[in-house]
Amino acid sequence: MDIQKKLLKSLAVNIPFRVLDAQRLCLEAHRDQTRKRGNIPYSVHPLRVYTFIREVIGVDDEAVLCGALLHDVVEDTPCSLKQIEEQFGARIAKVVEELTIPDDITRKEKGTALITMGKEMSNRSRIIKAVDRLDNLSDMLDSFSDGGKRFYTIEAIKLHKALTMGLVVDEFHKHAVLALGQLSAMIKAVIAEGRERSIVGFHEIRM
Repeated sequence: MDIQKKLLKSLAVNIPFRVLDAQRLCLEAHRDQTRKRGNIPYSVHPLRVYTFIREVIGVDDEAVLCGALLHDVVEDTPCSLKQIEEQFGARIAKVVEELTIPDDITRKEKGTALITMGKEMSNRSRIIKAVDRLDNLSDMLDSFSDGGKRFYTIEAIKLHKALTMGLVVDEFHKHAVLALGQLSAMIKAVIAEGRERSIVGFHEIRM
């Protein structure tokens, strides 16, 4: 059984219909995409983000769970925000929008845009973005170039700081704090492993 099927099997317990619909759209939208690491289906990433948020962070809010599954579909596939809103409603579409870098942002500007967006996100979206980056970091050391590893880790530190700024006290505050704590721990683990592997530039990185 491949990793995608294992994840789907583990998810098939007490799932609300709207979350099941988000899962189906996630699989369909990303069906021809793979992760940078080998031939792993891209959909494995949003499925892992969803699972971590539900099982580790303890969130059962439909907007957060659907947002976790759909967080890359507008940015990385032909699916539009209008389609998301028509199928899932304005609340879920808003979460996806907060996690989507606009089309007019260049690759060079993407990092700066992400940091700016992180400061302005709702707590729902902060939870997803923190776990999104955590999951990407878990793959990074075996799939990025040395320069890419250093750049992505430094960007993760900046993103963590941005997501920590402006946290509001609401029903998702404690979950956002937990997710950010998990991201912080992952960043520190990546830095430690980078130093252990003697990857250029990691000894200078400070959290």
